[in-house]
Amino acid sequence: MWIHESFTNYSETMFTECEFGKKAGSEYVIGTRKNIANDIPIIGTYGVNEEGSGDMYYKGGNMLHTIRQVIDNDALFKSILRGLNKDFYHKTVTTREVEQYMTQKSKKT
Repeated sequence: MWIHESFTNYSETMFTECEFGKKAGSEYVIGTRKNIANDIPIIGTYGVNEEGSGDMYYKGGNMLHTIRQVIDNDALFKSILRGLNKDFYHKTVTTREVEQYMTQKSKKT
């Protein structure tokens, strides 16, 4: 669940940035950090019906924002987001697959 919830949460940041500028987008996502409880991992146990922490929304969105800062190339970051959507369209993916995809495309380890 963390994958779709984190990316959906980060879309709010991208929308804010699109409408009000990059600084506003960053302020928005940073402002959501107060909602992170940091109670349990955001990734639930695979193979059972365990969702993981509700932090998957805000912590996941902030994680994606951090990855964006590490990549330090917005055009590349946005192409990775589009590529994830295109390459994994209508598929169930694992954390590892998303991590490998982003690492491969960004050439960051």
